[in-house]
Amino acid sequence: MLDGSRCRSKRSRIKIKRSARASHAKRPELQGVVVHATMKLRPGLPSLRTPRAYRRIERAIRQANDRHHTRIVEYSVMSNHLHFILEPGSKRDLSRAMQGLGIRLAKALNAAWHRHGKVLIERYFARALTKVTQVRRLFRYVLNNARKHGVPIPAGQVDPYSSARWFAGWAEDVKRPNRSSPVAMPQWYETTHWRIGGPLSVNEMPGPVHFFPAR
Repeated sequence: MLDGSRCRSKRSRIKIKRSARASHAKRPELQGVVVHATMKLRPGLPSLRTPRAYRRIERAIRQANDRHHTRIVEYSVMSNHLHFILEPGSKRDLSRAMQGLGIRLAKALNAAWHRHGKVLIERYFARALTKVTQVRRLFRYVLNNARKHGVPIPAGQVDPYSSARWFAGWAEDVKRPNRSSPVAMPQWYETTHWRIGGPLSVNEMPGPVHFFPAR
């Protein structure tokens, strides 16, 4: 659940950045909030938006989900970066979960590309969101991110390189895959009115990411 007492904490308004060189950066306490995290691909590598790469990515997300007390709620795959919506138990859980997910993704993509070496930039970006209105906008931003980047997706259809096909909050009737969802149902889904303004539309164009200040 979204914890109101933590929502007003000064520490929960701090952006988080992780790298080998900045391991002591101050981070917010994250329990009870939703986190938007982004991982970036190293320059010069193939696009992530191919059937071969995506199959490996989906499998890695499925295997990494709900580990280290962190739930992967939604995701989207762009050509050179990935967006995630997460529910971590704590800032330590988030760090461990992102590290584990990064390792799984690197192994999976190296196998798909028949190569060895580093795949993801070491540092990831993460921001804790604390208001239900922000969370709704975040869902729109992540699930419709391909439209934001100008990817041609037919009206009324969702991005196949994302978890949008399993999302239960669409206004439209979206065809679901036969396989089970690789992401977890949010813990606060049934207990909060996060869908302020009604269900999301697959045709909504997300605004810039800075629309989601972590207040």
